[in-house]
Amino acid sequence: PLSMHTLLGPLEGEVRDIRLTGALIHCHELPDPDRPIPMAIEIPEQHPSIFATGEMIRLAVEDGETEQPSFLLGIRFADISEEDLSFLSQKVLH
Repeated sequence: PLSMHTLLGPLEGEVRDIRLTGALIHCHELPDPDRPIPMAIEIPEQHPSIFATGEMIRLAVEDGETEQPSFLLGIRFADISEEDLSFLSQKVLH
């Protein structure tokens, strides 16, 4: 699970893939692509949430069976703590 903090309030999403440099996020609402995106990424039963600020570098619209589209966002981490990077490197990516 993922929460993105925007000027309009929190947006919920799901991390589909995560790397040391960024993440692929699935969501039903689109954050402002021109603003940095503060995020809290939950990794159940592993670690407190990872906090990062990201930049949207890719956007794809998924047409589903519902009237409301969903989005896949390619996010590059612009700011993430050394502790969270270390955790990703040691626990999540191996």
